[in-house]
Amino acid sequence: MEKKKISTKEYLQFFIVMTVILGSLATFVYYRTQERKKDVKEIFDDYSLTKGIITKVSFYKGKNIRVRYKVDGKNIDGGNDIKELMGKNVGDSLWIKYSNKNPEKFITELSVKYR
Repeated sequence: MEKKKISTKEYLQFFIVMTVILGSLATFVYYRTQERKKDVKEIFDDYSLTKGIITKVSFYKGKNIRVRYKVDGKNIDGGNDIKELMGKNVGDSLWIKYSNKNPEKFITELSVKYR
């Protein structure tokens, strides 16, 4: 069976498709990062501290924990990316800083941006 030679046009089409895919991915990551920076700024502008409970630990595509905490009698569940577990496990308590404007926005003591 004879191999088909790839034409310049096909190389160009492949290059354009890959550029669009990678550009889209880079744009998505950039805007997600900017959004998270705004959330962290909002938290530090006006925050309160509370204790929460780790409900789940995940190592799929990075380290992530799920936590539950209570604000004004309302239970709030959410996730937070972390660098290290620092000896914490499911069921352990941890400190949480949350935005007074929007309590669903929070960071845990395990987050790099907590301090």
